[in-house]
Amino acid sequence: EKLEFLETIYYRTRELYHRGYNKKAILKRLPIKENYLRKYFSGGNFSAINMVSSVIREEQSSLFDHYMKQNLMDPNPTVDNQLLISE
Repeated sequence: EKLEFLETIYYRTRELYHRGYNKKAILKRLPIKENYLRKYFSGGNFSAINMVSSVIREEQSSLFDHYMKQNLMDPNPTVDNQLLISE
């Protein structure tokens, strides 16, 4: 049940991120709420906004990796890629 809940949070966060929502807007649309007491006692290490931020960081990294593979590793670079390579 916990795993299913976390997977729901993960995939819903990804979906909302790709629709252009920012962290706070995403958090408002998730079935979790910030627990400030838990956040205070964990020194901010465990919080709902950190969960959302973590998913977004992973997604940005994944998109960057995909971009690099598609554009800089291409054996026939486009004009834009040639500019990136020559700089």
